[in-house]
Amino acid sequence: MAVSVQLITLCIILIVPDLYGHTTTLQPKGNDTINIAFFLHISNHGEGRRYGGAFFKALDEVNSEYDNLNFTYTFGDPMGQSWVALKHIADLYCDKSTSALIGPDGYCASAALAAKAFDLPYIAYTCHDALPEDQYGVYTFVSTEPSTYKVSKFIISVFDQFKWNTFTIISSHELKWRDTARGLEDLAILNNIRVNNITYSSEIDFFHPLATKNNRFDDVLKDTLQKTRIYVFLGDYQALIEFAREMYDKLGEKRKDYVLIGVDDRQPVTNHDEYFMHNPLELNKVTPTKEYLDPFRNVLILTLRPTTNKNWTSFLESIHERNKLHPIYYPIPPPFLKEKIPDIPIKVAYLYDAVKIYARALNETLASGGDITNASQVISKLRGRSYISIQGFSVYIDKHGQNEGNYSLMGIKLENGQAVSQMIAVADFARSTNNSIPMMLPSSINEISWLSGGPPPSQPECGFQGEKCNTNWELVVIGSVLAAAVIVLLAFGLVILRVSKYYRYEKKLASLLWKIDKEDLRFVDSVRDFYSPARQRKKVYSPWKFLLSGDNESDKRSSMKAKQSNTHVGSYRGTIVFIKQVTRRNLDVNREMKKQLQLRKELSHDNINRFIGACIELPEVYIVTQYCQRGSLQDILANEDSTLDDMFVSSLVADLIKGMVFIHDSNIISHGNLRSSNCLVDSRWVLQISDFGLPSVFNQPANAKDDNYYDKLLVKAPEILRNPQHHHPRGTQKADVYAFAFIIYEMYVRKGPWGDINMDPPEIVRQLKMGSKLIPFRPNTHQMTCESYITNCIQDCWTEDPEMRPDFKTVRNRLKPMHQGLKANIFDNMIAMMEKYANNLEALVAERTEQLSVEKKMTENLLLRMLPRPVAEQLKRGNPVVPEQYECVSIYFSDIVGFTALSAASTPMEVIDMLNDLYSLFDSIIEHYDVYKVETIGDAYVVVSGLPIRNKDNHAGEIASMSLNLLAGLKTFRLRHQPDSSVRIRIGIHSGPCCAGVVGHKMPRYCLFGDTVNTASRMESTGEAMKIHCSQELKTILDKLGGYYLEERGYIAMKGKGEKLTYFLVGEDKSHRIRRISVDQLSNDRPISDKMPEIVEIISPNNVLYKNGDVRKNASSLKGIESKDSEVKSDSNNINSNSKDFPSREIVRRHTMNCPSFPSRDSSPCDSQCSECEQIAFTIIDDPNERKCLLKTNPAKKCQKLKKHNSEIARPPPTYEETNNKNGALPESLV
Repeated sequence: MAVSVQLITLCIILIVPDLYGHTTTLQPKGNDTINIAFFLHISNHGEGRRYGGAFFKALDEVNSEYDNLNFTYTFGDPMGQSWVALKHIADLYCDKSTSALIGPDGYCASAALAAKAFDLPYIAYTCHDALPEDQYGVYTFVSTEPSTYKVSKFIISVFDQFKWNTFTIISSHELKWRDTARGLEDLAILNNIRVNNITYSSEIDFFHPLATKNNRFDDVLKDTLQKTRIYVFLGDYQALIEFAREMYDKLGEKRKDYVLIGVDDRQPVTNHDEYFMHNPLELNKVTPTKEYLDPFRNVLILTLRPTTNKNWTSFLESIHERNKLHPIYYPIPPPFLKEKIPDIPIKVAYLYDAVKIYARALNETLASGGDITNASQVISKLRGRSYISIQGFSVYIDKHGQNEGNYSLMGIKLENGQAVSQMIAVADFARSTNNSIPMMLPSSINEISWLSGGPPPSQPECGFQGEKCNTNWELVVIGSVLAAAVIVLLAFGLVILRVSKYYRYEKKLASLLWKIDKEDLRFVDSVRDFYSPARQRKKVYSPWKFLLSGDNESDKRSSMKAKQSNTHVGSYRGTIVFIKQVTRRNLDVNREMKKQLQLRKELSHDNINRFIGACIELPEVYIVTQYCQRGSLQDILANEDSTLDDMFVSSLVADLIKGMVFIHDSNIISHGNLRSSNCLVDSRWVLQISDFGLPSVFNQPANAKDDNYYDKLLVKAPEILRNPQHHHPRGTQKADVYAFAFIIYEMYVRKGPWGDINMDPPEIVRQLKMGSKLIPFRPNTHQMTCESYITNCIQDCWTEDPEMRPDFKTVRNRLKPMHQGLKANIFDNMIAMMEKYANNLEALVAERTEQLSVEKKMTENLLLRMLPRPVAEQLKRGNPVVPEQYECVSIYFSDIVGFTALSAASTPMEVIDMLNDLYSLFDSIIEHYDVYKVETIGDAYVVVSGLPIRNKDNHAGEIASMSLNLLAGLKTFRLRHQPDSSVRIRIGIHSGPCCAGVVGHKMPRYCLFGDTVNTASRMESTGEAMKIHCSQELKTILDKLGGYYLEERGYIAMKGKGEKLTYFLVGEDKSHRIRRISVDQLSNDRPISDKMPEIVEIISPNNVLYKNGDVRKNASSLKGIESKDSEVKSDSNNINSNSKDFPSREIVRRHTMNCPSFPSRDSSPCDSQCSECEQIAFTIIDDPNERKCLLKTNPAKKCQKLKKHNSEIARPPPTYEETNNKNGALPESLV
């Protein structure tokens, strides 16, 4: 050791002469390129040739796993010489060509000193000497090879299990055993265990095959047999076999009072005979005899835990294949020989793990913003942490860089009371939360083969020298009698007290304090049913309430779902409660179940949902608990409107941990069904845990066909999913910690316990049952936006090994930083939480109000599409629509000629498209008339005018003009699927009295009744194609209005009407309708469009324009003429009073206030564009320059098109012959 230190010092002095003057730091090649110096002894048939491929296999994997890092290597063979290894390290340091050291395989103390001097991370995977003690954390090494020195913790754990407080150590002179003996002594003193003696013997350094009969352990046994009962043997295992045999021969029957504990540091043994035989001659025997096996009764062996990786064999095969490549070049046998994989030592796992944990440490250092060239920062990521070894289990590296290993306690197997040649694991060990002494976990299947039937004491009752029994017998007798009397009295008193307590307890159980009568329970659909009449909403009665009620299947399903969810709400003696209904056909209310119910009734805590009682009336069981206004945590997280900041989350997590600590410390022991749906939140935002403590009620055989069967298993611990029959129905505390991790994950992700994973619940459960100890199947924590300590705590809580999961008290300490923002006073926290909730609620109410306003407008628009505006307004006000009689209205009927043949020649979809196109055209045309579309029945189209708002005799003119316009628009209409075909219709119109009203509650319609409807239908059915069949009654009104051209058809026989004189409407004079509408609007002060406020302008014969009381002359013809408001009023009155004499050159022009660019009167339409409003009319003006468009449909019309319209409207009224061709239709631009 001294030579090694001198060598290192010499190297440092030679290579770095100015070391104390400055510090040199190695930089990796490139930004993220890491060069690892790998040392392995492969020359001269070195053992490294059999396992060196593990380094290259791990290097390939980490290069694929970490995209931000690129690993390269430099290989060195120390050839079994420490000075060669140190020279390699010094050369690499001088070249600044490496970032870390893995190896060499031996000389760890020297390599650790060199790594510290050169500031390099050093990961040791096998050592011939012990690593230096790093008490102050100055070194930069860790080891993946278990340290024999750390086995002392497991030995002390065995002593704690069997209450042994004194022992003797038999140790070899070999360095590792000597260090282990000293460490065991120090640890025993700390745990109040006395070490009788430490005997160092060179006889146990290694096995002496020629000295088996020399009784070489006689002196050791003679010196210690009278001082100890427990031996700890630290030395060669074959020497341990000889020592056990000599103990058995020397002690005889007293052997049952002694225990021998040994440590086997060999590679895991596959041939169990090697545990009992120790020379080549004995190993050749087929079956060990009784004389070989009986000495191993009361012998316990601590050995490294065997591998549990199911893919271990394939892993070794891949390593063997890699060994054949550069730079190892393991010999390849000839093709004619069958290749056999050599025995690969367990060092292959240590080497593989070394590369993996170093890459993980670099990645975490980069993620935390550290410097990967700083060896201390990198090593700090490896110390004091566990990792999953390739062997299949978790391994812990302490804060000094030492690997504690993972041990099993072995004992000889018994069959029918006889020892057999097999060592079995009688106990395992679980690492404690504070990483002190591990906990021994005896096997529930394999028992220790004690000679006396149980573990012997560590010392005799009277001491080794009888010193504890040298007392005055008289005083002993007197004291014994008195003590016996006191004991009898105390026992009698205890018996009476216990009987009394038992009687009171049984009386309490028999009283059934938890029982609730069903008559005291009240089931309601909503919590509002409990409010007082003053707090209940005022219900508004409306006979048209059916318009707001849903009648489709989705509404029924949603209401049914809401009803089912509200069945959990009820009242018990006037108090609002939760009522959980459980169906159990067979339920025995035995003493055990009464105890559970009574214990749950007495349980009280701020974070426990209070259990009020239960009502058992088979097959239904009602569990009554405290009502929590905000529902479950699952509902809150699923509600996108609930904003949970860090303060809310930390408060809820603190409440959950408090509740779980209380449950685990109580007699209930564990929850067993923890998930977010069982965490309730009351009105003060306090979390309360529910649905636990009653396994007799809740645990019933589940049906995999249930909808939520797999949802309940998503957060079940994997060990319970795999072997549910091996665990208590109430679950385990470790399983609760596992479920707790998913709740925290769900709080941050808010996408369920598994986030947005693309897998169904059954598939997730199957993956969990299969398991994987290398990379456990868990949700993706990268979706979480939280601190790293929270993520690390979650990962530790849902780790695969239950024993590695922390308890809730440890979780509480680890999550303390979450509560830094909370106030010390609980009431201040509550007030702050309620203020945040109120602010969030105000924003939510404003958003919902805006959404409600939009939905209201959409509903109103939909209602206006179904019913006339006056009728819809009455319904909106809640007033009933009384059927009304109208003295005279005009009704329009039309149908398609040859519709049956056309339908037969088309597909149903083509028929639908045809009707949709046609009636969309009709709908766009009738918007320009004072009419109401009643309905469409198949190919029939029904329109009425004159109701619900009466318009004097104008209803006949509106129907007539509309009919002519429909025929004109139909001439250019073509079928999509038959472009060469046209559609022809028959039209019938009639005027007469009618009754109208809203009929029905489902799909309410505004319907017409009366003989007028039938007559209009007869006019259509007896009409001719592409002609408007008009009745005598409607023709009389049209004559009164003027401007319409009809030709007599003659008398036509109509069903139920006899013969009636009818006419064909063939044309109209458009100026009459324009004048009629304008005068009517002015006289009634009623706007043309209800949507636009308008400005009225009147052009008089002398070219004077009156506008809202102002008078102005056209700039082109009149100048300087002024007028007063009285003149305008006078002219307006004249127009209103004598509309019939209103000159044809006069026009009433109306346009909206939002038309800023209306053209001036002294410019022609070609000189300026029309305003961006709806075009409704043109007029006939003598001067072409005075012609102008009042309002238009599309902005910025071309001058050529405007001139065309002006020339059309400037023509004289059409003759009778022209009307037959034109059909009195308005220009296409008006349509």
